[in-house]
Amino acid sequence: MKKTLSIIMVLILILQVSCVKKPENKEDINEVRTSAYKAAEILETINKVNTYFQENLTANSNNWDDAVYHSGNIRAYMYSGNIEFYNYSLDYAKRHHYLVNKGQNTVNGDLYCISQTYIDLYKLKQENYILEDVIRNADYNAKGRTDFGWIDLVYMSLSVYAELSNITKDAKYIDDAYRAYLKARDIMWDEDASLFYRDARFVYDKNKHNTMTPSGKKILWSRGNGWAFAGLAKTLEVLDKNHESYEVYLKDFKAMAKSLKNRQREDGTWNANLDDPEHFGGIETSGTVMFMYGYAVGIKHGYLEYDEYFGTLQKAYDGVVKYAISEEGRLLYVQPVSDSPQNYQNYDNEEARRQSTKQYAVGIFVMAACELMSICEDYEQPELVIPEDDYEPIRQEDRAIDPNYYKGKIKVTATNQQEGNEAVKLVDGVTEDKEGHRWSCPGYGNSATLEFEEVLGIKKIVVVPYQNRAYRYVIEKSMDGKDFETVVDYRKNDKEWFFFSHDVDIEAKYIRIRVTGAHNYSGTWVSINEMLIYTKD
Repeated sequence: MKKTLSIIMVLILILQVSCVKKPENKEDINEVRTSAYKAAEILETINKVNTYFQENLTANSNNWDDAVYHSGNIRAYMYSGNIEFYNYSLDYAKRHHYLVNKGQNTVNGDLYCISQTYIDLYKLKQENYILEDVIRNADYNAKGRTDFGWIDLVYMSLSVYAELSNITKDAKYIDDAYRAYLKARDIMWDEDASLFYRDARFVYDKNKHNTMTPSGKKILWSRGNGWAFAGLAKTLEVLDKNHESYEVYLKDFKAMAKSLKNRQREDGTWNANLDDPEHFGGIETSGTVMFMYGYAVGIKHGYLEYDEYFGTLQKAYDGVVKYAISEEGRLLYVQPVSDSPQNYQNYDNEEARRQSTKQYAVGIFVMAACELMSICEDYEQPELVIPEDDYEPIRQEDRAIDPNYYKGKIKVTATNQQEGNEAVKLVDGVTEDKEGHRWSCPGYGNSATLEFEEVLGIKKIVVVPYQNRAYRYVIEKSMDGKDFETVVDYRKNDKEWFFFSHDVDIEAKYIRIRVTGAHNYSGTWVSINEMLIYTKD
C-alpha cells in the first residue's frame, strides 16, 4: 500500500503540528511569484547537481558535513518529487537507525544536525520511532545544556528545537535554544557589521593582531554567517510567531540580509571574508549558497521585501550557475572544512580551488534552488509518493554498547597489522573512529587472536567496526591456541552499524576473529576499532 501526499499537505503538516500556539496555515506564506525563471529550468539544474553528487561522491556519516547534505537533499525531494532523492536520504537514515550520535547523549550540535533529516522523514511518514532518539537527546540538552559555542550550530540545531517544540507541544526545547542563542549572540554578534564572528577567537580587538586581517579589517567568515543566515531562515519557517524569540531572530535575519546585500561581489557570489575582499578573496560557493537559501526563504515567507532583495537572490543564483557548476553538474569553488577565511586549503592553487566541492554545499544549494523554484509563476507542487517501508526499529539493547565488558589483561596477535594501528588496539577500550585506536591491515582473510590469562566463561562478544562497515567474519574459540572451533559465523552480514553483538555460551582461553569481506565497503582493508568480551556472572 502506498501513501500519497501532495506537497501542500506536507507544508500544512509542518504548520499544523505547532505546539505553543498554532499559526494559521498560510499566515506567513508570501504570495509573491516571479517570472524571472522557468521552474523546469531550475529543476533541471537541481537534478543535474544532485545526481552528479550522488553518483560520484558520498555522504554516509552521522557527522555534520554529511548530515547537512541530507538536510538539503530531503527538502529537494519534497519540492521536486524526485524519488531518488528520497530513497538516498531514507537509506541514510535507516543505516543510522534514526539515532543521534549512535544513541549516546551529546551536547555537540554538529552531531545533532542529522535530526533535520529525521524530522522531515517523520513529516512524510508519520512513524513515531523516527523521532524517538531525536527527542531523547533533545531532552538531555534542554536541561540547560544547549550551547552554540560556534556560529555553525545555529544551522545545525536551532531549527530542530523549534520543530520539536511544535511536534511535542513542549516549549522547553526552543526555550533552551533561545537561551543558548542569546548567549552566543552576546559574544559573537558584531553590531556595526550586523554579522556574526565564527566564535570568540575571532571577535575583533584592535590590540590583538590575530583578530584582524593583514590590512586591519575584521574576520567575518562567509560560511560562518551562511550557517547563521540559513539557520535563522529555517527556524523562522516553523517557529511560533508568539514565542519570545521570534522577533529577535527576525530582527537579526533582516539585519544580516541588508548587510550581506551590500557585500555581494559583482559576479553574484561572496568572498570568504565578508569584511575584506583582499583576504582570501574570490568566488566561494558554500557561503554563497547559504545566503541564497536565506534570501529565497525570506522572500517566499515575506520576511524580506521582494523588490529590495530578489535582485540579490537572482544575482547569486545566476553567478553560481554561470561560474560554479561544471557541465557535468559538479559544484565548484567550495571552501573545504574550515573555521575561518584564512584556513583555506589549496587556496593558492587556482585549479584545485576551482574543483573543490563538498557535500554540505551541494545540500544547501539544491535546497536553496528548490526554494527559488517554488516562487516561480509556473511552479507546480508535485505529488509525493511515499513507498511502503519494511524497516524494523533497532532493538533497545542494540542502541548502545554495554560498558560492563571484561577489563582483564588480554594479549593480542595478528597475521598482519598496519603501523600505528596494531592488533593490540583491538582491546584499548576506545570504540570511536580514532586514528591509532583500531586494528587495521590490508587484505581479507587476515585474523587477530585474543589470549586471556585464564579460561573465561563468555556470554557475549561485541565487534566494533571502523566507519560502521558491514564486515563479514568468523569468530572462533580455542583452549590451546591451536585447535579452533567456530562460535559465530557472520559471513553473510549485510547490516551497517557501529557495533555487532553476538550472544554465546562458551568457555575459552583464545578468541580469534577472521575477516572475510564486507557488504558496504568496496575496499579491501580490515579495520576493527574494538573487540569486547563479556564474561558470565
